[in-house]
Amino acid sequence: MIALTILAGLLVALVGSWLLVETHRAGRTTHWLTLVIPTLFAWPLAIQIYGSSPLSEDFTLLHAYADEAHRTVYALVQAKGESDPRLYVITRNYEDARKAFAAAQIAVAKGLPVAGRQLRNGLNDEGSFVFYQLPRTGVPEKG
Repeated sequence: MIALTILAGLLVALVGSWLLVETHRAGRTTHWLTLVIPTLFAWPLAIQIYGSSPLSEDFTLLHAYADEAHRTVYALVQAKGESDPRLYVITRNYEDARKAFAAAQIAVAKGLPVAGRQLRNGLNDEGSFVFYQLPRTGVPEKG
């Protein structure tokens, strides 16, 4: 995501510089640049904000998978208050995340609803995860 943001920033710098030079060489007014330049600078920022949206505080785990080769945990979660699930890729603190999601995935595989929360330790730390089983409400007992 950082590479995409850097690429978008370079594109903005190139296009913005070209617009300034060509407008100055042509002797035209630059009033329209007051809209174009801020829009061009907002584009890479929007890409960074959209791409780096963190895992919400409270979520329901639908499925988790740990990829040993890439040292990545993939988690399909449904955030509290949202109707559509999202897929998150967790790369930091791989061992801790793998252990936490593996234990939670066992409960999900048994059909138990599992909720989770991400604990944040700092700005650059994605924190650790805490999972707890939800009560089975509305599910009839077998038998």
